[in-house]
Amino acid sequence: MNLLFMIGSLGGGGAERVVCTLVNGLVRKDISITIVTLVSSKTSYRLDKRIKHISLSHVKSIKGLSTLKKVLLIRKHVKLSNYDMCISFTTKVNTVALLSIIGLKQKIIVSERNDPYRDPVDKLSRLLRRILYRFADGYVFQTEDARDYFSKKIQNKGQIIPNPVNEYLPPPYVGERDKVIVTALRLEAQKNIPLLIDSFKLLVKDHPEYTLEIYGEGSQEKVIKEYIKSYNLDNKVYLKGFSQEIYSDILKAKMFVLPSDYEGMSNAMVEAIALGVPTISTDHPIGGARMIIEDGKNGLLTKVKDVNMLYEKMKYLIENEQISEYIGKNGLRLREELSVEKIIDMWIKYIYEVCVNDDCNK
Repeated sequence: MNLLFMIGSLGGGGAERVVCTLVNGLVRKDISITIVTLVSSKTSYRLDKRIKHISLSHVKSIKGLSTLKKVLLIRKHVKLSNYDMCISFTTKVNTVALLSIIGLKQKIIVSERNDPYRDPVDKLSRLLRRILYRFADGYVFQTEDARDYFSKKIQNKGQIIPNPVNEYLPPPYVGERDKVIVTALRLEAQKNIPLLIDSFKLLVKDHPEYTLEIYGEGSQEKVIKEYIKSYNLDNKVYLKGFSQEIYSDILKAKMFVLPSDYEGMSNAMVEAIALGVPTISTDHPIGGARMIIEDGKNGLLTKVKDVNMLYEKMKYLIENEQISEYIGKNGLRLREELSVEKIIDMWIKYIYEVCVNDDCNK
């Protein structure tokens, strides 16, 4: 089988990490893989040397025409190649992929990676999604709530596949945990990092020995720096940037917190739980946290935008060591439940269902 994957970039991010994990697993099963990235040639994650990477980041034009040029280039490339299927990730890339593939023999699966009720924000992207998604042959969603946004026809053809846990996770930490609260996320408005900072400000009045470390990059970095400074928390809250060693960075932390207003399924949250780091997440749309966390058993859920509730949950984990250890140990089960091998097998099964088996080269 010969597959073409499409995504904006392979830089630091949840969808990007899933794509890299997925293609590395597929190529080990003798499936040929090519990845086309639309906006960046940057690669933050390891790729098997057998995977071909084509970047269209060099394609420039006047506003609005660069996307059209990319569509035409992709279409030409697909016509000249022997791909069985295109698999695209994220809404805007999905629409580009559909425009590129429509009318060709190749089938296409589009994968939604966020809350479709809220993302994308701009009206044109939402209109294109509504018009073009009907032409896809398959749909992958992370949660039932995300699937249920779409028409019954799309729902019936769709498949729910959760994110895999990285197969290279280090062993869980055993011992006294550092007095550090961590998060790892894109520095964007939807992640509501101010909520975490507001709750942490309350927490340090009770537990001044704790610090907060925020890992990630994004457009809100300057805003968040100013927010931290406005609270005089420069010596308590640290922006750590993107880390290639994120597992070792968070492994000994007292807890991991995800404060998002909405989210698909956070890789960072899933892998923090699988590392055995006690985890708190907002019970955000589109149900990713609720799908993974059994409240009080392998993590804690808190209301979206509720500063006091998040503060109370963080305080609870600090002051109840046995509960914290219990939650951390239960989280280790995700390593098996969401193993790369299981998730790869789900993808392969669905790919062949969409291909109707004999339409694809095996």
